[in-house]
Amino acid sequence: MEILDLVDQLEELVIQSRRLPVGGNLVVDRKRMLDLIDQMRLAIPADLKEATEIIQTRDEILDDAEDRARESLQQAERERSRRLDETALIREAHER
Repeated sequence: MEILDLVDQLEELVIQSRRLPVGGNLVVDRKRMLDLIDQMRLAIPADLKEATEIIQTRDEILDDAEDRARESLQQAERERSRRLDETALIREAHER
């Protein structure tokens, strides 16, 4: 993901910044930091779009799996009923 690379670059910028002797504040390259922030703003929509597509694909897969599971259960129930009916007929035939 591009946004994570940009966050890493921003972190590296802070790490490489000089520390002021008093107060522990940092001197950061303002232009470089603002450039990274702009790049992050541009990267976020692409990453959000990708994440949305991934979630949509996942939801479609889950829906398909649920449909298949439901159909399998219905088929198993039909088979069970058929076998119960068959067993009842056989039992009735033996009783006669």
